[in-house]
Amino acid sequence: MAGVPFLELTFSKTKRGSADRQKGWRARVGEASYEAPNGKLIKFNYEEVSRKFEARGMVHEFPGMNDAYVQRTGIGPRKYPIRAYFNGPDCDLEATYFEYACTLDGLGKLNHPMYGSGLRVVPYGDIERRDDLVKQANQVIVDVTFWTTTGVPYPFSGVDTKNEIRNAAYYVDIEAIQEFKNRFEAFPENLRGPMNAKTFLDSLKSIERAMTAGFSAIAEKRRAVQDGINLLNRTMDAVVGMPLMLAQQVLGLMKAPGEAFESIVDRIDVYNQIIDSIIGDALAQPAKTLAAAHALAIKPIQIANGFHAANLFVTGAQTGLILSTLDYAYGSKQEALNTAAELDTLFDKVQAWRDAQFAALSSPTEGMRSLAAGIEAGDGFQRMYLARAQTMARLVEISFSLYPERSIITDRPRSVIDLCAELYNDISHAKLDFFINTNRLGGDQLLEIPEGFRIVYYAPRG
Repeated sequence: MAGVPFLELTFSKTKRGSADRQKGWRARVGEASYEAPNGKLIKFNYEEVSRKFEARGMVHEFPGMNDAYVQRTGIGPRKYPIRAYFNGPDCDLEATYFEYACTLDGLGKLNHPMYGSGLRVVPYGDIERRDDLVKQANQVIVDVTFWTTTGVPYPFSGVDTKNEIRNAAYYVDIEAIQEFKNRFEAFPENLRGPMNAKTFLDSLKSIERAMTAGFSAIAEKRRAVQDGINLLNRTMDAVVGMPLMLAQQVLGLMKAPGEAFESIVDRIDVYNQIIDSIIGDALAQPAKTLAAAHALAIKPIQIANGFHAANLFVTGAQTGLILSTLDYAYGSKQEALNTAAELDTLFDKVQAWRDAQFAALSSPTEGMRSLAAGIEAGDGFQRMYLARAQTMARLVEISFSLYPERSIITDRPRSVIDLCAELYNDISHAKLDFFINTNRLGGDQLLEIPEGFRIVYYAPRG
């Protein structure tokens, strides 16, 4: 939480003497001022003060129960409505500058007379000025509300960014395993359906195809992925009745593709291929197959099982992609931002697929009521959203320290080595690979880059 924690509601015995405590609250009222993002400190007078914040959470209500479960998810920003008074011969100029300060981008600091100093805030909402020239000359009043803010679009607690993301992905997997286990144990008819092994086998084939297409995969890692696929194929009959073990094996396998490629572009591509193949399968789309279930002689329970199995693979692919962004050394600002954009697009696509299928499973179709129970209670979505947000925040933060993209148009045919040496003063294997990948060079371009070809490179502006 930005600003001073709720310790501001109390006073420290180590910092205040007994004389201050005997004076009471009056001794703890301070000066009011706002330090604008440009560093200018603006003092103002005040009268009544207040603040408010929202205790956030979700309320889960249950039929037949006269109570509800309230799930707390933290608190919202604290809001400080300020009525700032400016007095004296220059009150109009001071108020005008205060208005200007409230329009500046960036974080400001509010020194509140009652609720703490150094609060990281931004002005938000209507800013209203009043000049009572007849009734109250020599005074200007400005009303503004300051909100505390983290200062970044996707916040961290400030401990260790990578570990926070790893923990978030870990808990997404734990939630997915538990939901998968509960779904089949709570409804034994799901297992008698039976568990649709075909979906698992189809998903394994999707992984196999994507890995085979990835020519740049590290051979050792590619073999590890194939070994995992072979193991699941061999043990499918044995573990099909043990959803907990099955889910653990699937989610473990889905981390391997991200470790098999050095390039972040290749990592994103392989997960994109896997997810597209899985969610495009008819068995993963109950929204389409339920309507034709009777004609196809397929039990609705089998259709639901197929979706839940596909969803498990997709969840593993999402957390696998998240983890694959952590151990990669980004070479440019654009590379980090492109990774964030690709991840965001992929996750939006998956969420749209999930929403459509959950809606179909929750419909009052004959035999489907039991399938709607326990579907998407919210914890899994919240954990995935947090992991996604933190990953994107890290990528955006990384981009600030990287070189921006620049470009040139070749004025004559050039060789890859010659141009790389000119732009980067470096022709190491790693730099040449980076140069080729960022420009997507291939075929004849590897031998000679033609005249009039746009080349991007990354260097400080100068």
